[in-house]
Amino acid sequence: ASLNEVGFNSTGFSIACVSAISQTVYNILAKKALSAGHFNFNSLLVYTCGSASLMMVPFWLLEQIHFHPGPADAPAAGENTVAPEQGHPLLRLDSATTLAVCGVNYFYEMTLSTRVIERLGSLGYSVTDVVRRLVVIIASVLIYGNSITVLNACGVMIAMLGVVAYNLARQYSES
Repeated sequence: ASLNEVGFNSTGFSIACVSAISQTVYNILAKKALSAGHFNFNSLLVYTCGSASLMMVPFWLLEQIHFHPGPADAPAAGENTVAPEQGHPLLRLDSATTLAVCGVNYFYEMTLSTRVIERLGSLGYSVTDVVRRLVVIIASVLIYGNSITVLNACGVMIAMLGVVAYNLARQYSES
C-alpha cells in the first residue's frame, strides 16, 4: 500500500511495519533455536502458537468489553450471542468464530514458515518472503489494476535485484 491509495490507513500501515519487523526477528531467532538444538520443530511451534494465543486474549477481552459493555446492549432474542442470565453478552459467537479461524490460519502459517526456516535458514526464508511480496504486488497490479508510481516501480526493481544478487552470491560461494 502507498500513501496515495484510497485504502491507506496509517494505523494499519504501522501495524504492518511492526508485523514485518517481528516476523524478521522470529525468523532469525527460530533458526538459531533450531540450529542450536534448544528446540525441535514441534516444541518451537507449540511455544510460538501458545504465546500468540495468550497475547490475543487481552485484545479479545478489550473488544468484548469495549463494544459490548453491558445489559443495555444485550442482544435481541435469537441473535448470534451466548449470554448469561442477566442478558450481558458473555461471548459473541461471530467474534469467537473469527478468532478461531484466524488462530487456525496462524497455526498453519507458522507450521509452514517454521518448516521453511528449518530447511532454508532464516536468510533463505527472508529472500523467499521478498519474492512472495513481489508476486503479490505484481498480481495486484495485473489483476486489480492498481496504479503503480515510479517510486513503487523502483522499490520492486530494487527488491528483484536483491533477490538476484543473493542467488548469484550463493551460487558463487558454492562453486
